[in-house]
Amino acid sequence: MKTSVLNYHIIVEPDIQTGTKKLGYTALCPTLGVADDGDSIEEAIINVTDAIKAYVDSLVADGLLVEIDF
Repeated sequence: MKTSVLNYHIIVEPDIQTGTKKLGYTALCPTLGVADDGDSIEEAIINVTDAIKAYVDSLVADGLLVEIDF
């Protein structure tokens, strides 16, 4: 099995949190269609990075193609 390190673009935008109406941030990886949020920009990036890792791991486990973003 070949292992590679892949880099994905992440877009972070301010967002109003549902329910609390507090300012938060949404982080999106458009290549994979993965998103997550956080109370700060840093937290949103950490959360979406964890979500990307989980998504890629699930693709590998299922023997599916992992998309590459250039």
